[in-house]
Amino acid sequence: MRPALMGVRGVAGVLGVCSSRTLCGSYRLRCMYALRPFLSSYYQALHVANLAGISRAALRDAVAFTQAKTRTFGIPGESSPRDNPLVHRVVGRLASLAYSTQSISASLARAIDEVCVARQEARTTEETYIRLDIQAFQAQQIAIEQTLHAATLLFEVGGASATSETRRFDRYWRNARVLASHNPAIIREAAIGDFYLNGNAHSERFGVARPTAVAA
Repeated sequence: MRPALMGVRGVAGVLGVCSSRTLCGSYRLRCMYALRPFLSSYYQALHVANLAGISRAALRDAVAFTQAKTRTFGIPGESSPRDNPLVHRVVGRLASLAYSTQSISASLARAIDEVCVARQEARTTEETYIRLDIQAFQAQQIAIEQTLHAATLLFEVGGASATSETRRFDRYWRNARVLASHNPAIIREAAIGDFYLNGNAHSERFGVARPTAVAA
């Protein structure tokens, strides 16, 4: 069973996360407990990976659409957009955006891996998890911006035919916008600034767990 994400159109470019019953019970509780100190970063890594997938899918469709397209309107004879230097620029930009979002996603995943190893070796402190959250928030800021840009730029490779409902290229923008709207990026941006200026940690629900006093 796949969890519903409000507003998502289709699943192209979006990572499918399994929520089967095998994750229920003690196994699921153990996983959640193990991830608790960096649960926020883990969730953001999944969202950033989804955004990277959307950017890559937008590039894929732009290339396939352009390679198969011919143009006859407003010109003598017939031409192919794949030979147009302006289209080259658009596809080049899409490829660069896809590369950037994938690099950001991979970098965040490596950071989480490093913290996992450090935790197993008892080398982590509260500061470790706070900095990981900030790194995840930074990744989110740029991945959202670049993916939304790529999803819009996709339409520049073709004319009105690129807006055809049968192609549904608009799903990339919508899915990226849904991911962005499910996460308060503007609040995270402020949290990043507060951290760098004042050293303050964010105070989100899935933040670093702090010990509570136990009654005698």
